[in-house]
Amino acid sequence: MLPWHPVQGQRLYVPAYSHVYHQKGDPYFLTVTLNIRNTDVKNEIVVTSVRYFDTSGKELKSLLQSPLRLSPLAATEFVIARDDKAGGNGERLLVEWSAGTKVTPPLVETVNIDTTLAQGLSFISPAFVLDETEPFDSVP
Repeated sequence: MLPWHPVQGQRLYVPAYSHVYHQKGDPYFLTVTLNIRNTDVKNEIVVTSVRYFDTSGKELKSLLQSPLRLSPLAATEFVIARDDKAGGNGERLLVEWSAGTKVTPPLVETVNIDTTLAQGLSFISPAFVLDETEPFDSVP
């Protein structure tokens, strides 16, 4: 149950990379951290869903058991371990959030990293908007 009637929200697609290929096409495994940051300085948002999908588009699991309130400028993260190979090379996350007033949209991205070798590897993958909730007060 949300603490207010939703006015704004989004469904976001976030690429995740549990592995990339190197040398002769060998997989190089990575830890994936999904980071969600409330960028609004005055208002909270509620993360209502975080779902994890594999390469074929099959939902593997929900990473969020109940809605999560993020205070102004607060952040949260979810980790997919380096040894979790269930998602394959085309895994992704769907994140849904809402707010009770107009807010600045959150910053949502994955950080894909491995530091087991001397060199290490890391990169980010930004989310992109699949759809947005129209403000209810604009509906005739």
